Amino acid sequence: MPRVKIFYAVKCNSSEPLLKVLADMGVSFDCASKNEIEAVLKLGISPTRIVYAHPYKPVSSLLHAKYKDVSLMTFDCSEELFKVKEFYPSARLLLRLLPEVEFQAEVQFNGKFGCPLSDVENVLRVAKQLNLNIVGVSFHVGSGVQDPKAYVPILHQSKKVFDIANSLGFVLNVLDIGGGFPGHQGSLKRFEAMSTVINKTLEEMFPPSIEIIAEPGRYIVASAFTVVAYIFGKRCHSNVTCMYGKDSNRENSMSSNHETSTTYFLNDSIFGSFVDCCLCRPGSEEYTPNILRHKSEDKLVESTISGFAPFDVLNKSVMLPDLNVGDWIYYENMGAYTMSMATSFNGISVPDIMYHCLENLWHDVYSDQRLYCTKRP
Repeated sequence: MPRVKIFYAVKCNSSEPLLKVLADMGVSFDCASKNEIEAVLKLGISPTRIVYAHPYKPVSSLLHAKYKDVSLMTFDCSEELFKVKEFYPSARLLLRLLPEVEFQAEVQFNGKFGCPLSDVENVLRVAKQLNLNIVGVSFHVGSGVQDPKAYVPILHQSKKVFDIANSLGFVLNVLDIGGGFPGHQGSLKRFEAMSTVINKTLEEMFPPSIEIIAEPGRYIVASAFTVVAYIFGKRCHSNVTCMYGKDSNRENSMSSNHETSTTYFLNDSIFGSFVDCCLCRPGSEEYTPNILRHKSEDKLVESTISGFAPFDVLNKSVMLPDLNVGDWIYYENMGAYTMSMATSFNGISVPDIMYHCLENLWHDVYSDQRLYCTKRP
């Protein structure tokens, strides 16, 4: 999407080395809080590369944004305008719209944020009376939207708002198309279909003078992170051939001619790295366990992968070879809303992060061959 400028959603993954590399690549940032704004500004980037994208802001955060010259921000109701008028009257405001048509998405906002089209004129009239600076429109169709056509009705809706604003004397020049773009491995065709629809609709409805921005999160980081965990416990259910460790002669081994299932316990949790896929997006097909070492001829057995709590199930039913305590399992596509949502429930620490990059890709960004070292504690 050549017209669309990236404002990465910091909430998705706020890892400092990640933010640093994105900043050095010229990416801008979508921040939803004072702390996220500070994390980005600490990288030395201009406040003009930030959109404060939460429609409702504490007064202290609004004042902080003013002090730091972060002027581009969203709102969705007239009540918020009175607050902006009092504490940051020079802010550049984007009216966030409520999509009139909902499409299937992994995470929907269920009307929590967004101004209905029927309220737009009244809200803009209030802004006019308060002499506030409305510069554009924003929206979000939902995270992980499945249908590429989901962007068509909301873009038509946005065009109507541009027309209403123009009739009231506003000159809008920014359109924020939000996020929702897929980023896991294997999603390229869906993204290409989505971008084709968006590009065509933008060309038809919005002239080149309109700045188009987006707030992708998963699209940037989902496939960039892999979670690796080890098996610390194993339970063999009734009538299962089961051995602890690799020694088939151990006295505590159990055996039977009829295998059914095995449960493996990992040193991670739905309260840790898996909070997003198991609680927010249950049943997601993106998160598949991978085995580091096994032979293709190994017999596969129905297995369950669990964390610590009684209902802490990462994979309810998956076919795996016979594994042992101490073996490792890894999950790809784990960069989105994992670390940012993870807790230390049960006293389990959030996993350490190890960064690496292919040398040729690194030099594409850092042509002067700069290298960064991250010291582990």
